[in-house]
Amino acid sequence: MSVQPSEICARTLEEIQKLLINQDQDTNGVTGNTLVPNDCKELVEADVMDARSDEEQKSLCGNSCYDTLNAKYKIMLDNDCYASDDADEEASGKLQAAAYQIACQTNVDGKYCIPMLGELVKEAGTTFSLCDDIVSELGCCFQSYRQYMLLGTAASVIAMDEAQKECTDDGVGDDGVGGLDQMCPCSYNQHAFTNTTFCSHATQTYPLLTMIAISIIMLVTN
Repeated sequence: MSVQPSEICARTLEEIQKLLINQDQDTNGVTGNTLVPNDCKELVEADVMDARSDEEQKSLCGNSCYDTLNAKYKIMLDNDCYASDDADEEASGKLQAAAYQIACQTNVDGKYCIPMLGELVKEAGTTFSLCDDIVSELGCCFQSYRQYMLLGTAASVIAMDEAQKECTDDGVGDDGVGGLDQMCPCSYNQHAFTNTTFCSHATQTYPLLTMIAISIIMLVTN
């Protein structure tokens, strides 16, 4: 007898809730009336999408519970556990679950995409050029973030699509912003899944193929 998605959702949600409990204190009791959060609870309470420095984000991405929690939330996404008649509620659930997949994405220079976005928005202030001040600076992080936001509401999807079109056509200079259709490499995301849509696995092999091609050319010409 196959397990129904609703059963998987309920079981996985229960497993997530159990992860947030300090098992040592649950077994041996609380010492000094002080509840000590475990790594899983600290990670959830920190909110991986909050604005913070690169170093702080790196620390979160090194949390011992990250892979476990990320995998649980992926099960929830894969089984459509956030389906709802309320579009906003469904989008919120999906984005929260998928946050763990994109929060540790960096560009090829090792800068984390989410902190970079927060910093750019903060620096831009109230009057800014979307293309010049934010999108052009994000580089590959723009497309990775856009793919993530496809899980959002119809309005957020339209907003991201319009931003890409506007900045590609009319953004920086006569030719617009280049490369906005390129996601960041998955090799720069320590918690990426093989079937993720938020980063590109294809680019991982590019440097290796380039080196092989150069080696072949050198052998032929020598």
